[in-house]
Amino acid sequence: MLEVKFYDTAEDSLLKFAVIISKSNGKWVFCKHYLPENWTYPLIQPKLIEKYVQWERGM
Repeated sequence: MLEVKFYDTAEDSLLKFAVIISKSNGKWVFCKHYLPENWTYPLIQPKLIEKYVQWERGM
């Protein structure tokens, strides 16, 4: 079984990906992964998050 740990803070250089977990109308949001054909949480690399935040701010 996979062990998941939660931390308040971490150095950006230690992060390999981010997991985005959300609820909509009291239900968890999952994405269908096209390769293993199972349900998963959306994953994104931290560098892409930074680019998205900059784009949202109009930078």
